[in-house]
Amino acid sequence: MKMTDYLFTSRKGINNPITRIQAYRLLNEVASKMGLEEIGTHTLRKTFRLSLL
Repeated sequence: MKMTDYLFTSRKGINNPITRIQAYRLLNEVASKMGLEEIGTHTLRKTFRLSLL
């Protein structure tokens, strides 16, 4: 991937990001399937930073 590419892309257009609301909905859907309580988009930010260490 290029630094200008989005990790989560929208179906609308080429290389457009999903909205923060859509990201929140997707995260919560996955969290509930995994048996986790509600999580937020900030959780990924923290996880990403830890994975870089």
